[in-house]
Amino acid sequence: VSTLLNTIRELKYSGIECDLLILDAGYYSLENLRDFYFSGIDFLTRLPAKTELYREMIDIKDLENKENAVIYGELLLFIKTEVRKVDDHDLFMYVVLDPERRGREIKRYLKKHLKEADEFSLKRKGFMVLISSYKIDKEDLIPLYYTRQMIEKAFSYCKTDLSLLPLRVHREATLRGYFFVVFLALDI
Repeated sequence: VSTLLNTIRELKYSGIECDLLILDAGYYSLENLRDFYFSGIDFLTRLPAKTELYREMIDIKDLENKENAVIYGELLLFIKTEVRKVDDHDLFMYVVLDPERRGREIKRYLKKHLKEADEFSLKRKGFMVLISSYKIDKEDLIPLYYTRQMIEKAFSYCKTDLSLLPLRVHREATLRGYFFVVFLALDI
């Protein structure tokens, strides 16, 4: 969480401007949100289930109705948008429910934890809460958020198939040479 702004500063120093960050829940913190607003960087991130705000949002009423229904590929999702104030800034909250996933997750959870199941763990199945600094159309929300997965797959490919990470280099010239050799090997 704390390295994110340093990474953004390093990118800016290298001439790369960040105008939108798509982040996993692990990067969520109120301090990061404040810094994004202060820096003028838009963001889209998943809210961790451990936060009080997440607990409030999954208690939302009237989620499963046709006005909130969105088709994404083969999925039918319900997405409801609310706006909350955080440090005098509008924070767009998107409660996303996948009813099919909810059914699968509840079944799997109860098969393992029927006797010691807790209410919150059961209630949150199939839900995801996304937050953003700007309004996103419901139809664009999930495709935009899932671009994060494409990037993660690219990193995974580099780490596993190409053995690129960890790099353990101390100079940029060494890094460039390493990438060149890996690129040639891949091309061949």
